[in-house]
Amino acid sequence: MDERPEHPVTMVTATDEERALAREHFRRNVSEAESRMTPEKRAKALAIFGIDASTA
Repeated sequence: MDERPEHPVTMVTATDEERALAREHFRRNVSEAESRMTPEKRAKALAIFGIDASTA
């Protein structure tokens, strides 16, 4: 079992390297989720964010 730090890392306390790793992890997760989307689900997601599918 891993030990949790006494104080959690936040965007305020994170180092530049930790922030870069978090951004990379987030982008990888989004990319993987998008690759699994059906065209219908992708259109729904774009509509939720108000993005025109023809420009995406």
